[in-house]
Amino acid sequence: ARLPERWRGAGFAACIAVIVLSGVVHAKPASYLSIDLKQWTQHEIAAHGVIPATFDTFEPRWVSERPVYRGDAPLVTRGAAAASVVRRDPTRYVASIRAQSECDVELPVAYFPGWHLRLDGVEQPADNVSPMGRMRLTVGAGAHTVEATFARTPLRWTADILSIAALLLTALFAGTSKLRAP
Repeated sequence: ARLPERWRGAGFAACIAVIVLSGVVHAKPASYLSIDLKQWTQHEIAAHGVIPATFDTFEPRWVSERPVYRGDAPLVTRGAAAASVVRRDPTRYVASIRAQSECDVELPVAYFPGWHLRLDGVEQPADNVSPMGRMRLTVGAGAHTVEATFARTPLRWTADILSIAALLLTALFAGTSKLRAP
């Protein structure tokens, strides 16, 4: 004996409600931790190396050392220079560097395909990465502007177009199957 059509949805909802409500009793912590809110500011989190659980998932394969927070300014790894951030957005990083001699500079931006690096407007190889996966370059003596910008790669464009096409096809097939249903 089958339930009438109008009761099937209600029966399904009742079954789900019983399953969910039976687990509510267990949905409480055994104890609570004492938390000092001063340790959970953005600066403290970054300075102590606290990372989200998904960090390792998105870490580039060319990273051989865990990145360490050193602030937003470029790091001068060889030579003498003063570096400061001019602008920082998710897809653009601009820094000003005043070098007294030839210097190696590491930007606090992880390299992924799609990043483009310019030194005084001249394109530089962006895939020269440090062991922590950050972009680095060599600058000569004098005042310089370093700009890193992120743009979509052809592979990303292709993946986005395929995703949109799959979404449209799914919507189309879902719509036509509802029209065919008696």
